[in-house]
Amino acid sequence: MEDFRNRSYAFREGRSRRDERGEGPGGGFVTLVQIVLAALLVGSAFLLKTANPEWYERLRQDYAAAITREESLEEAKDVLFQIYGGITGKGAGESGSSSAPDGGSSATPLPGSSSAAPGEAVETMGGQGGMQEVPYDDYDKTMTPPENASYEPYTLTVTPQLPVSGRVTSPFGYRWHPITKKLDFHTGVDIAAAKGTKIAAALSGTVAEAGQSRVYGNYILLRHSDDLYTFYGHCDSLQVEAGTVVRQGETIGYVGSTGLSTGPHLHLEIRLRGKQVDPRWVFPQL
Repeated sequence: MEDFRNRSYAFREGRSRRDERGEGPGGGFVTLVQIVLAALLVGSAFLLKTANPEWYERLRQDYAAAITREESLEEAKDVLFQIYGGITGKGAGESGSSSAPDGGSSATPLPGSSSAAPGEAVETMGGQGGMQEVPYDDYDKTMTPPENASYEPYTLTVTPQLPVSGRVTSPFGYRWHPITKKLDFHTGVDIAAAKGTKIAAALSGTVAEAGQSRVYGNYILLRHSDDLYTFYGHCDSLQVEAGTVVRQGETIGYVGSTGLSTGPHLHLEIRLRGKQVDPRWVFPQL
């Protein structure tokens, strides 16, 4: 039986190689089609480069950056839509006749910084909050984060507890805003969970703020040290108030869909040394 399988594999492999050389059935036609497609791609790239060198260079750089960051297909498509939107004034799926509401353009605050008040940031549909609008004029700089954020890896001396378990519906970083059709920076991660799910404190600390905002709805800001804060948005209800001392894992609130949100989820941020950083560095399960 083993010999038969080996022979079968050898046969398939040999047939595949003949096809690649154009010796198998239809091989010549396939090769011709490949040559024609390659010629069309090269010609199109040359025309684009000649007609609009600046646009061509942006497309080349952003596509390369998306590939090197191992983004998903949808995120790679977002890069193309961002360029298309800047040239034509339209976003992905926009017909030109619809007008989408704009949810604001300021960033969420960081302790010790001069950013705007909590919650005064753009948020997308599908429970994707904590975003920061980026002018299209700065598009060529968008592979680096805003001044109040960082992609740099980091570690914590204490292992944090994941506040809720669920699927990440929006990761940390740049995204194409489905409502405003503008480029935005997502300052945390959105974790989908059922309404009423308990939210646990990621680390022990003191409640720096507990309140309500237009974008984040009911939110909590925990202070763990002078350099480390965690933020929890869109809570259905809060179990703590400013000044409350909490232990790691203690319930501080419940998942909801308050603020600008289309479904129950938790918007989680980690703020380290005055910058918003990617929670996935310390939550590899996300």
